[in-house]
Amino acid sequence: AHPKARGTLLSVSLWDGMDTSLRCVMDAQERLDAVNDTFAKRAADLEREGRHQRAPLLRERGVAAKRIPGFWMCALQGHPLLEQYISARDASILEHLTALEV
Repeated sequence: AHPKARGTLLSVSLWDGMDTSLRCVMDAQERLDAVNDTFAKRAADLEREGRHQRAPLLRERGVAAKRIPGFWMCALQGHPLLEQYISARDASILEHLTALEV
């Protein structure tokens, strides 16, 4: 049975044309999904590789930062998006922060 449009049956040729177009849309979507899946996998692989390469550098930076008194307090207070949220009380606590991991 063909779908109804305003109470009348759509012509078979019109429905066949819509059916062909719908198949084209679905085929294109399947190919688009395959491309998206490929790039999502590549992005995940790149993220994993980036974490692997950054890990030793973050450890090195952390060791060096621990030798600088108040480093993280200064770094957080100097951040343009965070500075407005750090109160004097927060700063007195942050003075003792020796490591930060996000």
